[in-house]
Amino acid sequence: MCRNNTCLISVAISIVLAIALAIAFFAGVLPGIIGLVIASLILALVSTIIIVLVKGYRQDYCLCDNGTCLVVGIGGTLLLGAISLAVTLTVGAILSTILIALVGFFAALTLTNLIALLFCVSKANCGHKEC
Repeated sequence: MCRNNTCLISVAISIVLAIALAIAFFAGVLPGIIGLVIASLILALVSTIIIVLVKGYRQDYCLCDNGTCLVVGIGGTLLLGAISLAVTLTVGAILSTILIALVGFFAALTLTNLIALLFCVSKANCGHKEC
């Protein structure tokens, strides 16, 4: 049976990071926000490749534990990242700030769950002994 202990923790971390990113974008501190959006899209694509690689091995329980939140994060990152690249992002605009906060939330959700997945896989490969 799948247990999803890390999802709530990663959602809390993602909310904090999204709020910090929204405040920084609204204040005009992040002039290269498009680079961060592109980096989040690359993170989502790399995460998808890692899911495919992990699925082929015997660590399916790691996907069972971390996969749901990871897939939600990847989907949200890809969708909102594409939308944010398609529109003009204006510093100080509320809708742009909300869009950047959502991209940051889903990217952080993807990153935290990807780290949890990789930690689970490495722990499984070590046989619970010191690596």
